[in-house]
Amino acid sequence: MMKAVQYLFLCILLASTTFALEDLSSAKEIIVNSSLRSTLHVARTANSRVEQITAELYYFPLASKTLILQEQNINPEPRKIKEKLHFLWKNPSQDIIEIRVDSIIKSTADWPAITKKTQFPITTLPPEVMPYVMPSKMIDSQNPEIRAMADMLAQNETDLFELATKIAGWTKNNVKYNLSTLTAEVIQPASWVLRERYGVCDEMTGLFIALLRALGIPARYVSGISYTNSPLFDEKWGSHGWAEVFFPEIGWLPFDPTFGQFGWVDATHIKLRDSVDSSEPSVEFTWKASKANITADKLNVKTTLLKAIPAIEQRLSISVIPLKREVGFGSFNVVEATITNLMNYSIGADISLAQVTELDMIDASSRPLYLSPKQTKTVYWLAQVKVGLNESYSYEIPLLVFSERNESDKKFFKAQSNGLVYKKETFNNILKAEQAGITRVHTNKTVVLAQENKSVEHKNVSTTIIANTWSETLQEYLLKLLNGIKGVLTW
Repeated sequence: MMKAVQYLFLCILLASTTFALEDLSSAKEIIVNSSLRSTLHVARTANSRVEQITAELYYFPLASKTLILQEQNINPEPRKIKEKLHFLWKNPSQDIIEIRVDSIIKSTADWPAITKKTQFPITTLPPEVMPYVMPSKMIDSQNPEIRAMADMLAQNETDLFELATKIAGWTKNNVKYNLSTLTAEVIQPASWVLRERYGVCDEMTGLFIALLRALGIPARYVSGISYTNSPLFDEKWGSHGWAEVFFPEIGWLPFDPTFGQFGWVDATHIKLRDSVDSSEPSVEFTWKASKANITADKLNVKTTLLKAIPAIEQRLSISVIPLKREVGFGSFNVVEATITNLMNYSIGADISLAQVTELDMIDASSRPLYLSPKQTKTVYWLAQVKVGLNESYSYEIPLLVFSERNESDKKFFKAQSNGLVYKKETFNNILKAEQAGITRVHTNKTVVLAQENKSVEHKNVSTTIIANTWSETLQEYLLKLLNGIKGVLTW
């Protein structure tokens, strides 16, 4: 009797906007030892017969422009068919059959230099990318709700990179990470994610791809491994999913809406496979046997960091100021951040304001931002100092604004019981611009207006305030905050 079993690599990734203690996200390149195992168990009876077992492995490291295989050993010896490994056992006598792929990998951050505008809408596409425009099982881009949302996000957009950054940022800020059984064990379709607004990296990436495909933009699902340094999890490396978007005359560019990496991915993103749909299997077993029970373990990947080379180049400069230096309890205030692209190519960035316990954030803490070469933009966050703070103290409240690569700036403002209480209306001009999705753009000292996506989701970062004088507690906190945590990733 012929039977088959498929195994998908479901990733579970909780993104955080705090800083990394061991910051691999800004590393120029890394070297890792990757060990992949897939095991099949054969339980025989007295009259059992196993004539043949085959395995198709789709999930393994392949050399590319950002990935060098310094060593690779595959056991048993496979037959390579395109981008999969084919294994065959005839009349196997062993009860445990194992596939092993051991690799020493040098991975470089994938940061393509985009120096010219790619027009949107796309008018012509090569035939080989057409499957990545069509709906698929989990990426149901034909869904009317997905098409309506995509059309809304694409209004007035003419630059493909800017639009892809906008959609990735919208996805990051509007799909809440939620490790429930619905998304951890079974991948959900993009239309479900749009409706329910939660999921893990599979769902976030699937929705991002669906929104792009609904606009005629080719996008594909990428599965691989990536790194987290959260102390909540023992395993720092695990499976992860992100996307690649096709740009005519350029090629495929990486976008990770879960990590907030738009048009680039860090060196810890080690690609093992790309596919039309997120539901495609990592390994597939088939066998011809009678009176034998055959089961397969989940595909197991272990990764160990051998070396990391930090990046020297700073791509963004960030300057932050509070619009009011001193306020009273219950007062509104606005945080202004000016971000400059230092490079001669376009950058998609995820700019975040670390939340503090004494402030209620009115705006999203994370903002997607597209910056053309050497361009400067200014964004704002509205916050309100909490009522009911201890009137015996004055508070110096830290404002920390940072990028996904940990470029950052921080300032403070003072809050005290006898300070001026500013109403929300005080900042009407700025708020109206923010509500309209308008961001200030600086070009040769002239301020113009440009449309930007407005995020809606808050992410929380705990902090400590200063009471009257500088405290050791806050110094220790700020050190931890500057070093912080990138995210949570496991499978």
